[in-house]
Amino acid sequence: MGQGGTCAWFHLTVDLPRDASALTDLALVIDLDGEALARADDGSIVGMVTSRLTPVERHAPTRAKTLLRVDSLGPAVRDGRVSLWLDAGFNGKLAPP
Repeated sequence: MGQGGTCAWFHLTVDLPRDASALTDLALVIDLDGEALARADDGSIVGMVTSRLTPVERHAPTRAKTLLRVDSLGPAVRDGRVSLWLDAGFNGKLAPP
């Protein structure tokens, strides 16, 4: 695990199913053990994910802050492919109360 304040860029590409109706329930779960701002190829911000949890969230059965719905990614989805640039960092696991 990196020290607090470290960061990196990741480029994630995903080929989507040919059946367009499957896109209504399709999501990406991105758990980097940190935080990331998700950008499309044009640089626009299309979402964010975080593994940083409040004390209450640590006990939740799911971690929805790591989920990006494909139908909400706008310009990051083109020609049957998702292309995301993740500006990721590790700033500690627990958010202060």
